[in-house]
Amino acid sequence: MTGILIDNDELLIEDGHIVTGDSAGQVAEHILSANRGEYKEVPALGGEVVKMLNGTPDPMWCAIVKKQIQSMGIPVVSLEMAGTGITVKLQQ
Repeated sequence: MTGILIDNDELLIEDGHIVTGDSAGQVAEHILSANRGEYKEVPALGGEVVKMLNGTPDPMWCAIVKKQIQSMGIPVVSLEMAGTGITVKLQQ
């Protein structure tokens, strides 16, 4: 997936032009951290990772978020939650 690239919530600019490139990982990261309702076009989209801090994660969370990422056209091979980390493997 090709899109506009950002770094630390800032547009990447080289030689006065906005940088474009493979944005699949960036989009997946945004979906994981987004709260439901943040994207007005798709109000149910959002992994709500912050809400899981210091709580018990939903056992179906990985499957739900994997489907959300796939619905945006990003092929996900696996999404796993282990200990304090989340691993997303995208198809190359």
